Amino acid sequence: MNLADQIEALARSATAQVADASHRFTGAQRDLAATMAEHRRTAPRSRTELLREDLEHQADAADALPSIMLPADVADASPHLPPPAR
Repeated sequence: MNLADQIEALARSATAQVADASHRFTGAQRDLAATMAEHRRTAPRSRTELLREDLEHQADAADALPSIMLPADVADASPHLPPPAR
């Protein structure tokens, strides 16, 4: 086996190892994302958190600014906040 063949074999081996590591990483990342989604789905949440999450999803679906559809206690134009200083 000449030098060029050895270099090519080494390059192929390294490429295969990198591709395998990339596939394993992607699989692990996918598994972690699924586990996190499951945790978020089953984690106990307060009624306010559920409402806020629903409103944010509706705002995303409507492509509106979330602050417009959030409850007054967290909205930018909350009537519960003191008026801005003039």
